[in-house]
Amino acid sequence: MKNMKRALLLSALLLPWVSYSQDAAPAAEVLDEQEEEYKFIPVNVGILPPLSVNSLVGGRTENIISMDAFMGMTHRITGLQTSGFMGMVRGQVNGAQTAGFLTIAQEVNGAQISGFGAITGPVYGGPGAGFFNVAGP
Repeated sequence: MKNMKRALLLSALLLPWVSYSQDAAPAAEVLDEQEEEYKFIPVNVGILPPLSVNSLVGGRTENIISMDAFMGMTHRITGLQTSGFMGMVRGQVNGAQTAGFLTIAQEVNGAQISGFGAITGPVYGGPGAGFFNVAGP
């Protein structure tokens, strides 16, 4: 029970930091993001977003495999993202996204699996979580 309280407190503290909205960015900013090319990094390994291969390269990254000890973040996955606590993809997942506690993606084509919650926009495949799934248009 004590570990559950810690996990809920930690997620409440982290969620505002990593949460995003598809409608939150101004139109000009969205246009700039669409024009910027993805930097292809086949394999990303990290602990937290500032301590990962993707962070060293900077910009919008695309990975085939992304493995993170605690929390992972990338812009596109065409394979597998797996994180110990939380995984976040700011764009499209084509494959699978897994995490011990929470997964967040803009769109999923494949599987999204986590121990507690899964949040995504459109999903074509299957989200699976121990407590809640949120999928939208």
